[in-house]
Amino acid sequence: MLQNAQHRGPDGFGTLFSDGNSWENKETDSAWIGLGHVRLSIIDLSDASAQPIISQCGRFALVFNGEIYNYLELRSELVGLGRTFTSRGDSEVLLQGLIEWGVGVLPRLRGMFSFVFVDLKAESVIAARDRYGIKPLYLWREGQNFHFASEVKQFLGHPKWKARLNQKAALEFLLYGVSDYSASTLFQDVEHILPGSVATLNRNTNDELRVEKWWNPQRTSFEGSYEDACEKYQYLFRQSLDIHLRSDVPIASCLSGGLDSSAIVGATSRWFDNNRISHHTFTATSDDRNLDESQYARAVNEFSGSTGHELLPTSERLWKELDQIIWHQDEPFGSTSIFAQWCVFSAMADQGIKVALDGQGADEQLGGYNSFVSLHIVNQIMKGRLISAQHSFRNFKNSGRVTTNSILSAMAYTHLPKTLRSAAGRFAKIPSQNGGNWLNPHLMDGLGVEDPFTPSGKYPQSVSELSRDMVDRINLPMLLRFEDRNSMAFGIEARVPFVDHELMEFALTLPEGYLLRDGNTKSVLRDSVVDCLPTTIAQRRDKIGFQTAERSWLASNVGEILSEFDLLSDRADGLMTSSTREFIQSALSGENSNYLAGWRMFALLRWMKVFDVC
Repeated sequence: MLQNAQHRGPDGFGTLFSDGNSWENKETDSAWIGLGHVRLSIIDLSDASAQPIISQCGRFALVFNGEIYNYLELRSELVGLGRTFTSRGDSEVLLQGLIEWGVGVLPRLRGMFSFVFVDLKAESVIAARDRYGIKPLYLWREGQNFHFASEVKQFLGHPKWKARLNQKAALEFLLYGVSDYSASTLFQDVEHILPGSVATLNRNTNDELRVEKWWNPQRTSFEGSYEDACEKYQYLFRQSLDIHLRSDVPIASCLSGGLDSSAIVGATSRWFDNNRISHHTFTATSDDRNLDESQYARAVNEFSGSTGHELLPTSERLWKELDQIIWHQDEPFGSTSIFAQWCVFSAMADQGIKVALDGQGADEQLGGYNSFVSLHIVNQIMKGRLISAQHSFRNFKNSGRVTTNSILSAMAYTHLPKTLRSAAGRFAKIPSQNGGNWLNPHLMDGLGVEDPFTPSGKYPQSVSELSRDMVDRINLPMLLRFEDRNSMAFGIEARVPFVDHELMEFALTLPEGYLLRDGNTKSVLRDSVVDCLPTTIAQRRDKIGFQTAERSWLASNVGEILSEFDLLSDRADGLMTSSTREFIQSALSGENSNYLAGWRMFALLRWMKVFDVC
């Protein structure tokens, strides 16, 4: 099973098995537990930090994926409690912390992690995942046997596992283009251990495997001034960057040219010693001038003294490497922006980079998406603040962040009854409302397919509600999977300083007036790092996002995609109707704005082929 994850850890390989008495490197018929690990050496490159790691007494063992950024502070605390260490790494700190505090160590951890910890004497297992799901952890229940893995493809190495389609998850992906928002995956019988959750099992007491949340933040509202908010945000951002720079190998940065990645590059160069960062950045460019942000990335590189590396994702490379990308992602993905990110990490690997900083999480925590802007203006309208709404609309329209249609759409989504909203969506042939009857409505009803954007029956009613929902469920977990798979495909550890829980939880307390301000989004970040940015970035108001020229790519390959559809459609026949092919052809040809729905159907079928899903 480890062979299918070797790309995640090219620097080492280890296994342990036990019948309850002692640990062996080879599996025996009497073994009730097995641990395996592939290592990417980042902190303490010596064999002393190799995994699986066993306690000095031989009772406890651990396999761990990720980084505990505050391991130095925890180590000092544990030494004070009498614990001794044989390595300089964070893995042994986590092991000793689990021995000392059990699951009580989890709230003390500051980092990204998934792990499995075994106590032989108690015959107990603890498997846990970090607060926001930066690092993956999957569970496959095989009768009374439980299998954990960092990637679903690892289960392919088990003789009893067969890839089977989870039809409900597939339909929700096709309709809404999102995933990773619940425990379900597109593989039947495989589930996520959700972010901030822990699974426990005790064989001595014959307990069932229990999965429960260990992270339940109590979020309040910040009551200080805007200046106070900027000061605290800057302090926490600087602290997060400081611990994210702990590494025994050089660190590079992803740089799109947007505010978030530019803030990381600018702040690390301004606030920290030069020997803590490699000052190499990597940027995906585009032939489409409307999507290309390279001019902004170059301005950041010049301002910060960084060496920039630019790469151009192309349609030809996408089709050539698509199956490989799908294989590494484990599940289909809703747009080709994932491919651009793939190309960035590929370029890093060519330069020998092993650790990269990236800006995931800032948009979700600070209202960076256009949907936040529309919701903000709708709320102003509904509260009768019409002059403020008009002022906001004018400011954000000038920067391309909002349109009359986006305001009407947000108003309909937040205030129309569900039945009326669905009927209007079907009439307008909106894919998420099954407009055009492109998916099997009887199967949707029978499986209880639900809109993941409205879990309580209604869309988030405020910027704060939407932000928290995007962080906890609907957006960030999915983006973190893309990031993890794309980086690990090339043996690179991606670090996301904005997803540090101290910084994240503070940001989620801020009022929307501190986020959306004077025609700017993410205002508190912008004003916290203004001295670390060139003026072109600090004053930039538009948002391109990490996009490719996918609309033209798809339109120019409609024939090939439809041929593939005809070859593979039998695999997902139950999901479709007689209208599906016509809908897909129309979507991909650019005859409407639903081209991504066409891509999702193609990606799903291609994924089923790659993993031989039945």
